[in-house]
Amino acid sequence: AHIWFSETKTPAKKYPQTPFLGVYDCTGYALLYNGILGDKTDAGGNVLTNETLHYILSSAEKQGYYFSNDNKNYNKLIIYGEATRLPRSFLRADNIQFKQLPYEVKVW
Repeated sequence: AHIWFSETKTPAKKYPQTPFLGVYDCTGYALLYNGILGDKTDAGGNVLTNETLHYILSSAEKQGYYFSNDNKNYNKLIIYGEATRLPRSFLRADNIQFKQLPYEVKVW
């Protein structure tokens, strides 16, 4: 709820049990936290890897959202997590922004 509100300035309407939080103004938001994939290792969900990125995108699709450049759903993705193993150039090319927890969480 805090991540959603700090980014969108609107209250969270639901609390999904997936890393994909939802879409606001053509931007998708995701939160990676330890255990989201069922274990406590780096692969367990708090580190952005190819696997966790795929999991985020498939979680969004299950909720009816599609990452697309045509603005029909969302064309930018902001992901909060512990760390990323993906190169910044790769993320930038796909219009994905990674923000590290807890350092980039806004406090009001």
